[in-house]
Amino acid sequence: MSIHATHTNVKLHKREATQYMGHPGICTVTFVTGDSKVTFSSLKRKFVEVLNANPWLGGTFNKEKELTFSTTPTSEMVDSLIVSLPHNPSITRKVPYQVLIKVIAKDPKMAVQSGTDTRKAGAPISKLVVVDPAANSSSFAIIFSLSHAAADGHDYYRIFNMRERGERSGERSEADRGAF
Repeated sequence: MSIHATHTNVKLHKREATQYMGHPGICTVTFVTGDSKVTFSSLKRKFVEVLNANPWLGGTFNKEKELTFSTTPTSEMVDSLIVSLPHNPSITRKVPYQVLIKVIAKDPKMAVQSGTDTRKAGAPISKLVVVDPAANSSSFAIIFSLSHAAADGHDYYRIFNMRERGERSGERSEADRGAF
């Protein structure tokens, strides 16, 4: 691991840098009822806390197959990780889950893509999206995704649950990365 000014570069584990780069992002879609704007603001505050405790979530992959991230998240970074999108008729409770996931997985505005595509686009490795409800509905979607090349399912749900409960946890260390 190397630290340059306010940036850190962490070399990916061999499997992360090769095999997992081709995997799609890990993603969960949750439908809720209520005010999407209020929920977005609340989630943004919670996710900023999670991001401050885990700045690697705002990272990107570089061409050296490293995860590079700012040790101090910026407002621009937060705005790229946490987004609100207008209503999308393909994102409703009525759409079968397998179809829903395929629609979301293909759209980089909605979910983190494969590690390779994420690296090529210079996109962040995590994303939290609120998809606004239809005009006549109060049901909307919350989509959380994380690159599989940067984290496994255990990490994903640890972060997901921190977002849900607003918890903080320690930073991910290189020792954690070696456990993959």
